[in-house]
Amino acid sequence: NILGFRRFVWPFFFILVSVPKQILRFFIKGEIAHLRAFWKALMWNIQHLKSGDKVSIFNKA
Repeated sequence: NILGFRRFVWPFFFILVSVPKQILRFFIKGEIAHLRAFWKALMWNIQHLKSGDKVSIFNKA
């Protein structure tokens, strides 16, 4: 539900700021189980991106 410049910028912010911050935070607190769950969820969401008819960026359609 975002358009224009924000639609272009948010993935970079997420990848370059939010994800590293969470990984570092879990690592510093010693929450390795949460870190694994976060990473697993992140990978699942990347593999199940919806872009038109494509269901995943990793699957060959």
